[in-house]
Amino acid sequence: GILSDVLVATAAKHADPLAVFPCCHSRKRKVLESVASPYAKKEYDKILSHRGSMPDLVDRLDTVRMVALENAGFDVEEFFIPE
Repeated sequence: GILSDVLVATAAKHADPLAVFPCCHSRKRKVLESVASPYAKKEYDKILSHRGSMPDLVDRLDTVRMVALENAGFDVEEFFIPE
């Protein structure tokens, strides 16, 4: 949710390492936009303007977060926790 975006934005701004286990994905306005790349901003616009359900919302938001960190100079690894 929005807390994941706050953590990503803060880490990107201050070059602090972090690990994020995002949950509660939603299409609320994201604070990450202030540090987002042009790609991420374009993706946020698509996400926020889309009408109806968005089955790939989780993947799209997580990708935007990873790209934001990569653009801030982070090495990003994605792991999945087994259910």
